[in-house]
Amino acid sequence: MLIGLVSCNFWRESRDENPIAKANGNYLYPSDLIGPSQELGDTERWDQSQIEEWVRRELMYTQAKKEGVDQDLQDKLEDYKQSLMIAAYKQKLLEAANILVSEEKIKAYYKDHLNDYQLDHDLYKLAYYLLPNEDNLDAILKDLNQNGNSNFLNNYCVENEQYCVNSGLWVEDLVLSDLDLPQYLWQSSSKFQTYFRDDKLVCVYRIEAKKNDGEAIPLDQVKPQIIQILKFQQERDLLKKKEDELFLNAQNKKNFEIYK
Repeated sequence: MLIGLVSCNFWRESRDENPIAKANGNYLYPSDLIGPSQELGDTERWDQSQIEEWVRRELMYTQAKKEGVDQDLQDKLEDYKQSLMIAAYKQKLLEAANILVSEEKIKAYYKDHLNDYQLDHDLYKLAYYLLPNEDNLDAILKDLNQNGNSNFLNNYCVENEQYCVNSGLWVEDLVLSDLDLPQYLWQSSSKFQTYFRDDKLVCVYRIEAKKNDGEAIPLDQVKPQIIQILKFQQERDLLKKKEDELFLNAQNKKNFEIYK
């Protein structure tokens, strides 16, 4: 708040209120020490520490100007302002461009950089549900394996989201261990199966695929990262193209000179 008190002296002197302090020709007013929605209240009582802080700041500011600090600061402020405006303009260009990354580019990048995406552990593509041991398990399995869906599970997962992964998810073997699924059951299968756990819960699961240590990481695992890389490249190219366009236009119109 006190930073703004350094300037605008002409405006302050025209206020319809009496100042409570003065330093080097600058004035401090009661309204400077309260928020815009507050009442002025008793103008005869003010926190002396606030007033003294303002006076000290004014004195330091005046001395800084005498020492010639202001010119160097003005140069830095101008450079900072220029950087902010350029950054804002670039952001405006990117928002207007609404850059999207196509599936074709994602797949092409993935294919060209397979050596950069190698597994150092096994991965399993898993779908599972943890359910109470109920009599309708056979019906649930039948619906899943024949129709790929189950009305019971749809309703169950709304209230028990933490117990459901109803689409293939690539996971490490630690997840299978956490499900208490024995290693001899870590086999790929086209059908959902059941495993009855000791805690009376039933794991209805399907391991859809497996990737071994040393194979390429599945595309859907690294897709978000690839999108970010490609989007950054497209944004960089767009901004470079705009800079080149501005430079060429200015050069043709002789709007700048470079002295050698």
